[in-house]
Amino acid sequence: MALRGRDSKRERIYNWRIEGSNDSANYTIIFTAPNPTYLGNMVQHFPVETSNKCRIINVSIIDCTS
Repeated sequence: MALRGRDSKRERIYNWRIEGSNDSANYTIIFTAPNPTYLGNMVQHFPVETSNKCRIINVSIIDCTS
């Protein structure tokens, strides 16, 4: 999974997770970023491995700076 935060170097996402679903109603956490793992203005790659295939992927932002 490749993710990138906002353009500003001061605005960072630092607490987030990736969730997967097949019905858009029930989501399962498939990746939790080690704390702290900042998402800034550079693309970062994260290995997401799960035994269940998901049709829908959601990135949940729990906390960020602005």
